[in-house]
Amino acid sequence: MGLSEARGEGKKKEKAYASSGRGQQEGKQEDRWADYIMRMREEKEKVDYASKIRMFTGTQAYHELALIHLQADFPHIPESYLRESLQLNRRLYVPTHLSLAVSEAEYPTDRRGRTKRPYTPSAVPYDPTTHRERLNTLADQAFSEERAWLSKTLECQCCFSEYPQSKLAPCPFNHLFCSDCISRYASTKLGEDNASLECMHSSGCAEPYDPSVLPRVLPRKLLEQYERVQQRLEIEQAGIEGLEECPFCEFKCVMEVSKEEDSLFWCANEEGGCGLLSCRLCKKKDHRPKSCMEAEHDDLLLNGRHAIEEAMTRALMRNCPKCSKAFIKESGCNKMTCPKCGTQSRYVCRQVVKNNYDHFDQMTASRQKCLLFDKVEERHAAEVREAEEKP
Repeated sequence: MGLSEARGEGKKKEKAYASSGRGQQEGKQEDRWADYIMRMREEKEKVDYASKIRMFTGTQAYHELALIHLQADFPHIPESYLRESLQLNRRLYVPTHLSLAVSEAEYPTDRRGRTKRPYTPSAVPYDPTTHRERLNTLADQAFSEERAWLSKTLECQCCFSEYPQSKLAPCPFNHLFCSDCISRYASTKLGEDNASLECMHSSGCAEPYDPSVLPRVLPRKLLEQYERVQQRLEIEQAGIEGLEECPFCEFKCVMEVSKEEDSLFWCANEEGGCGLLSCRLCKKKDHRPKSCMEAEHDDLLLNGRHAIEEAMTRALMRNCPKCSKAFIKESGCNKMTCPKCGTQSRYVCRQVVKNNYDHFDQMTASRQKCLLFDKVEERHAAEVREAEEKP
């Protein structure tokens, strides 16, 4: 048999093997293995190293490397405090680094300008050369990946600026936004009493952010506001019977007696600067022995001009017919949407919108219909003038 004949015979055998059951089975196994490798790579790319809720894949060297690098990252923080911080963050390097960085930036100062820290800074800062030889003997793949993740920069998908991943927050589909953009977005939403913070991606993702992501991108005050609004909404949605709220702060408690039996509400939020006694009926400060109507009448007599100014302000404001949330129109059509509960109402007659735009007239107003568009400044001026002239 010649060389060319041998090659031809070999190709025939390869084709026969490939078409056989065994050849096909091994080919499928190779395809499955390739798919598995691809999935593993994709999952690895999705890992949010800033999260404490993830699987630890490092070795014993990981923890020693984490402590040494934290000492180099924060040379004035004592080793004992760094060890405590690691324990609080499940001994994971990146979450510990991020929590320390946020805390260091937000510690308050006293009147003399001294920073109030929960530890005494080291008199002699950590020397990076201390563990140089030891670092040469330590190696851990998981730790190396975390260090690389911490220093890697990516683009914010709102302002399109480059930031390290530690300054970016991912939605469940890994759309990344920087701290500044999310803070502005959160400030607007929380100002509307809305704690539903969703992805802002232009694709319309709208997936809610995991609450564990927010502490690393929101400033402390904004995070506290988020927690207060979320807590308040959860309490409201729970529909707790007898729940009363202080009109002057956010303190709440359950009253076991009706308003008719006991009309007074004592706020226990003295530490928060409130502690006022108020009327459960009119939501004003305690006015005993006068009734609510008598107290309101006396207030009008004692400060007539102030009452007129309040009436002028109320003339500009609208209240949601469902939840009573106050709002003022700045521009746009006269079909309004409540920023709190989403109820749609008519700005002119202040009633609930039942049939979309059927109640509105594009050109002229009538007894049956309201104008869809009018000049906001002129309407506000007329309403204020009317409130001022009203006896």
